[in-house]
Amino acid sequence: MAAQEPTKERLARELEKLNDPRLKEIIARARVGKYDDYETDVAAPQMLLVTELRKLGLNDFVQRVIDGEFDGTKEEAEAWYEREGKHLLLSDEEVRTLFESKGKPSAQKPPKFKWGSIK
Repeated sequence: MAAQEPTKERLARELEKLNDPRLKEIIARARVGKYDDYETDVAAPQMLLVTELRKLGLNDFVQRVIDGEFDGTKEEAEAWYEREGKHLLLSDEEVRTLFESKGKPSAQKPPKFKWGSIK
């Protein structure tokens, strides 16, 4: 089975099919992963894409984005996890150590909230 085309490239190709010269920079950003779930430095990459496309009046394409046609694939998610994601997770022991180093033992429960205690 051949490898699936990366989502960022599929998005760029679909944008090219619109044959709209106003999309030149958007297509270039798509190719480098600006709108990609797993390759961007943007918190909400597809929201950015939707905003940019709406400004150009490309509402049919906007709906395709909203409908999830260009969401990252399971394989892309797994590749991101192996590359970056697993390094962001802390083990239970690391979390415990972090809290203990801040003077908050992990076994200590937070104080109970009492109604009327906030003035």
